[in-house]
Amino acid sequence: MRENRLNNDKKLFFQTALIFAWLAVLKDSDAYYSPYLIMGLAGIVFAVLRNSKTQRFFSGEKRSVRIFGVLLSVLFSLAVAAANYSLFTEPLISSSLGEITGAVYGIVLLLICLAGGYTVCGSILSFLCECGENEASNLFGTERKGSSVRIFFITAVIIAAIDCCVLFLGKYPGLLTEDSISQIDQLMSGTYSNHHPYYHTMIIKLCMKLGFAVFKNYNAAVAVYCVFQIIVVACTFGYAVSTLNRMGLSTKYILICILWYALLPCHILYSITVWKDILFGATVTVFLITAFRILKGIGSCSIPTWILLVVSGIGACLLRTNGWITFFAAFPFFCLLFFKKNRKLCGAFLGILAVSFILKNPVLDAIGVSRTDTIESLSIPAQQIARVIKECKDDLTDEQREALDKIVDVNHVYLWYSEFISNPVKDLVRLTGDQEYLRSHMKDYLRYYIEIGLAHPKQYFEAWVEETKGYWNSGYDYWIVSDMVSENSYGITRTVRSPLIASLTDQYVNLFGGSELLRPLQSIGFYVWIMIFLAYAAFVQGRKEAGFLFIPLIIYVASLLAATPVFAEFRYTYLIFCIFPFLVFSPFYKGES
Repeated sequence: MRENRLNNDKKLFFQTALIFAWLAVLKDSDAYYSPYLIMGLAGIVFAVLRNSKTQRFFSGEKRSVRIFGVLLSVLFSLAVAAANYSLFTEPLISSSLGEITGAVYGIVLLLICLAGGYTVCGSILSFLCECGENEASNLFGTERKGSSVRIFFITAVIIAAIDCCVLFLGKYPGLLTEDSISQIDQLMSGTYSNHHPYYHTMIIKLCMKLGFAVFKNYNAAVAVYCVFQIIVVACTFGYAVSTLNRMGLSTKYILICILWYALLPCHILYSITVWKDILFGATVTVFLITAFRILKGIGSCSIPTWILLVVSGIGACLLRTNGWITFFAAFPFFCLLFFKKNRKLCGAFLGILAVSFILKNPVLDAIGVSRTDTIESLSIPAQQIARVIKECKDDLTDEQREALDKIVDVNHVYLWYSEFISNPVKDLVRLTGDQEYLRSHMKDYLRYYIEIGLAHPKQYFEAWVEETKGYWNSGYDYWIVSDMVSENSYGITRTVRSPLIASLTDQYVNLFGGSELLRPLQSIGFYVWIMIFLAYAAFVQGRKEAGFLFIPLIIYVASLLAATPVFAEFRYTYLIFCIFPFLVFSPFYKGES
């Protein structure tokens, strides 16, 4: 017994030392350091809590659980190492180190990062696997029925009051970027494109038409849309919190959820920003929570509940271009998990996909709404080829160079290429290339893409990492919301009725962006890590209903890794922040299926 205890202490010491070494290696990362620190400290704490047991990760669990945990730990360690590849390659080219010394030093740092990342993730997942259910047993009490409606209204009113105060006193008539003005241009001209979802543009049109009819100016028309969005967001968050309350979540955690929704700067400013991402996040949240309620028998599964499910599901499929694809890819998983138990819900899911497909394709074609252009969906390939052109243009064959010249001015790519955003390269294609030729010769260009990639794997890898790392690693400095009203021809301008409120709002928002302590609250990759850990906890504990909540979200993030135009665009992942409190607690809810 004493010998086993001594061995466990030695293993704990080794794991702790390895995690500290991991943190030391990452101190020079260009990503936020505080998420790494939180993960490392969590790994140490959970290892200490498990010290009385065996220190081997995932021991004593079913084989499938062990394999799942090991794969996630390996994936986490590879992700952190890949995102920080420059830490391991720079010593190879450092002038202060010899070639061999630099190579050895870089390899040692890489091995520490890989082993440390595996240890951190393994410790966290093992704790969730072994202790998570026991530690969370006091989260939920008996189901509360009477207070849920009251909690809904309290939460919604608090959130709406804060958001309306910021809107009317400090940020009137709302926040409008170039994308927002582009949608307003469409509804004014009557010429529509699905580059920005047509049905979201129609929602803006309806609200602005109502606002202009009543108030006779465009500022008030925009404000009407913002008020509508505030109400939708406030009710969505109220729905999430009231459902947790109905499930019997401890009152102190209910209060934390309310404060998290009401006070996080992104929720405040996004509620008054004219973007599709806000309503998309709200509809996804409502759909997933409603499906969870039906599956777990929470509350009344009456006709209004099914209407809410269908409407929110259709909205989620139509309000982003990758929304329908995400739900389509999630549908087989849903049927696999629940077809035998709830065929009615599977049928509703299928109906949502069918109706959304008709509205998204035949209907838009019939009314003359143009599709997104070809290059828009080729962000990652465009970035990878552009990086090869910038760094190794002379390595291209005459055939490859001639083919690329037909769709982009190859000589100017190096001036337009930005490793963090694909829009400049796509714009160069639109200005100098022939997208119709690209569309009609897609098979040929797929072959060129593969050939160039096989010849230049380093450039392809680096281009993909730099274009996507914001969604799977720690967090990065990048704008979250633009505090502006873009130039327009409609007289829409900012009006500040209370300079004090405007100033306090700006200071409050800047506090979160500039504080290392608060940065994790708005770090995309950090939330994605937590989401995946919670998904693991749900599935290893057999909570399939909670586990499904994560499947569409993970598929959605995967779609960004294949086609994102920006490396860390917060609004693209805002749906995770909308449903996050529900994700945190649902894996530990037993309830009745």
